[in-house]
Amino acid sequence: MLALILSASCGFVASQCVSAPSSRCLTEPVGEVRVYPEAATDSLTTTFAGEITAIAPADDLGFAHLEVREASGHLVRFALHVPGGTTPLQVGLRAAFRIDVAPGMPGASAIVVRDDLGLVFAAASDQLPGAAVLRDGLEGFTLVLDPTLCPSRPHDACLESVSNRKLHLRHSAGEVALYHGESASLGPWRVRCLTAQTAKYAHGCADFALFGVSYVIAREN
Repeated sequence: MLALILSASCGFVASQCVSAPSSRCLTEPVGEVRVYPEAATDSLTTTFAGEITAIAPADDLGFAHLEVREASGHLVRFALHVPGGTTPLQVGLRAAFRIDVAPGMPGASAIVVRDDLGLVFAAASDQLPGAAVLRDGLEGFTLVLDPTLCPSRPHDACLESVSNRKLHLRHSAGEVALYHGESASLGPWRVRCLTAQTAKYAHGCADFALFGVSYVIAREN
């Protein structure tokens, strides 16, 4: 189950602050995962299963558009934006899909894809792991944002500070801890950390917010 651990201080008992080279502290996020079902829904979670029958090239906003045919013949379409554009999702893949979308500024979203062999692909953007999407966890994984000793990066007037953190993933296959822009193998998966940070907001910018975490887990074999 996803672990929701956030601490602004280095004395937090469950997770020690870690130092980082200054280059890691100053690195800007890569971006965020975005996903949404193309049919209107009032539900936070949309689940379906079937075969991917079409993947349209990315549009001007960077969204690929995928089509899944369920056993009944019903077509489910969803849009997916992953910085870098690389996913293991291909035409012909038969799998079960879960898409979570939560309103907000910015709105959180997540996708989980599993086939008969297990997890194929998981990706999410949120304030913290499990805060608004995938609230019941990502089976088999624990995700934590570790505090660091990073000072604030340069920021705009709507922020008092924004500091880089480490995304820590644990699985029976091992564990990895990544700053944004980093990737590593974890068992059969490649984990990419796109964003891992914490922000303190200035007064007078109520509609302004940054994602705290965005990541991609993709099966490699």
